[in-house]
Amino acid sequence: MPPALGGAGAQMATELLSAVDAAWLHMDRRENTADVVAVLSFADRVSMRELRPVIVRRLLAHARFRQRVVHGGPFGLGYAAWEDDPDFSLGRHLSRRRIGPGHEALQAFVGEVATEPLDPLHPLWRVHLVDRGGRGSAVVVKVHHCVGDGFALVAVLLSLVDEPPPTRRKHPQALRRPPALALVEHPGETLRAALHDPARALDVLGTSGVFAATLARLAALPADPATALKRPLSGERRVAWSGPLPLRTVRDAGQARGATVNDLLIGALTGALRAWLGATGDGVGHREVRAIVPVNLRPLDGPAALGNAFGLVFLDLPIGAATAEDRVAALHARMRELKRRPDAVVTFGVLAALGRIPVAAEQLVNAFFTSKASLVVTNVPGPPRKLHLAGHRLDDVMFWVPSPSRLALGVSILSYAGAVRVGVRADAAALPDPAGLVARFEAELAELCEPAKASAPARARASAAAPGRGDGSTVAVPAPAGAAPGPLPAAVPDPQPAAAPAPLPA
Repeated sequence: MPPALGGAGAQMATELLSAVDAAWLHMDRRENTADVVAVLSFADRVSMRELRPVIVRRLLAHARFRQRVVHGGPFGLGYAAWEDDPDFSLGRHLSRRRIGPGHEALQAFVGEVATEPLDPLHPLWRVHLVDRGGRGSAVVVKVHHCVGDGFALVAVLLSLVDEPPPTRRKHPQALRRPPALALVEHPGETLRAALHDPARALDVLGTSGVFAATLARLAALPADPATALKRPLSGERRVAWSGPLPLRTVRDAGQARGATVNDLLIGALTGALRAWLGATGDGVGHREVRAIVPVNLRPLDGPAALGNAFGLVFLDLPIGAATAEDRVAALHARMRELKRRPDAVVTFGVLAALGRIPVAAEQLVNAFFTSKASLVVTNVPGPPRKLHLAGHRLDDVMFWVPSPSRLALGVSILSYAGAVRVGVRADAAALPDPAGLVARFEAELAELCEPAKASAPARARASAAAPGRGDGSTVAVPAPAGAAPGPLPAAVPDPQPAAAPAPLPA
């Protein structure tokens, strides 16, 4: 059991978890823990003598990595607080492992790490230095979601590298300080306002009635269909990820048909799910499955900070559409529609409320909302050039976010060094072979990237497609970043690689 407020650590200074961080702490289930897993791969050998001082200087500089969570509070509200771990030992969190050579061995090990729960008595993270049987090294990191979301934790991991941090790009003035009344007159501006101040955006939404109306619309969404993705969870997680997919190739294929990188990547995922669900015996027909998509609400011109600062939107994936072009066209329209909606800020407010109610009630509300979706899809844009850690070139980076409550599948997209990588994390009961879904994704994306596919009729369908099923559930996806060796041409080093899509609708 986690330590309690007023126990052995009662004399130590404590700091309450933010409401949203507490919500993610309480989402833990025995069979589905809420944590983020990342892998950093190197072609050469990294020694513990080299890695340990980097962890001490750069990771432990963040107080959260030296603090544990303690529990308490009146009326069963389940308050949680951070306090310094009086028994902190780096040896408890940093270990060395040796595995066999090959991609499959690393995938199996990362799946083990994703399955093993973190120790609630101590800071909620672990780092494994992995010797890949003489075929290079990997650093596998696991951090609880209450410490930070995927956007924050990828930034923290990249702070371990040797290169100086990049200059954050500035937003136009209009995005940094939107007029207060614009939120009432044009609710679609709420997302932009949240980039400056999510709490202020919530205030305006509340006084204008938009918050209640949006929440009612989201609550009225029907439950997602019962497919193989809804099977009871086993607690065993398995992972897979692609090799590097050239971002420029995907971008050019999107531009040729009037679509975005996001449209093509999520279109490829939708096609892969269509094929996989068909193979499981779940008829696809004209049905859709719904994804939960995190939307970063941090100011893009501000410093990266730990904690959770994102909202959630619901995206209907058109698995019933028979062709790849039709799927991309439908997604393009739905993503465009989402840019006008304040859903991400409203769900940020819901998460904050969940973190301050009794844990049992929070779990009921969480289960209610997750019943409306079948998977999580997230993306984080990474650095455009190769980096180094302790003098060793970082060849590949991938991460996986949790799929909370009863959800069995999470898909992560990450850009790095001019390429896109896609990762799948799944419960073994629902998807025993995530590598098969990755392979289907690669095949779908290869088809979309064929020059002949970007025809004039395809561009016309993309611009004319109507948005979604008409129940208000249309959404947009933040910018991707992923990976895959597969049928696409290998990424070519470029001194000015194509920029990764932004993590928020423009």
